[in-house]
Amino acid sequence: MAQFLQRYKQASTYNILHMQQNQNFSHFNLQEMKDIRSLIVKLTEAVQPKLITGENENKEEYMQYNREKRLFAGKVVEFKLKHPELSSKEVDWDEFNLLFADNAFFKSTILCLQAILMKMDNTRLAYDNEIYRSALTDYENTYNNFESGKTRYEKKYNDLKEILSRIV
Repeated sequence: MAQFLQRYKQASTYNILHMQQNQNFSHFNLQEMKDIRSLIVKLTEAVQPKLITGENENKEEYMQYNREKRLFAGKVVEFKLKHPELSSKEVDWDEFNLLFADNAFFKSTILCLQAILMKMDNTRLAYDNEIYRSALTDYENTYNNFESGKTRYEKKYNDLKEILSRIV
């Protein structure tokens, strides 16, 4: 365990300097957290009436919608725009246009939300790493105090050592 702490300390010095140069941790205050959660609730409430639930009997058919089918539908739209006289009278084109617009909205919104989620997850992982580094620093302090004979650190040291032994 002492060797691990020595390796950690050497790597940690480099990583802390590296993190300080490359990471600017900006923390949320409680009001910001509350505001974001409120916006998520509002977003959920706004889109919920427009969403189709997963229990739809046509789900298998929906899942089969692929690139070729999108290409086909796009070509129909292209012909409808360039040559409306060639379009079928049996299609409700007003509904088709609304579906097409909603679909484009869903796609762009999903891309925006995915980008936010990816950035949030990357930030969360960086925070996890920083939290772990701080926990290792605390463990090193506990180890040093335990090794110097301070018995009140024994339980903490043994508990942390047991968990840490599964990690390293």
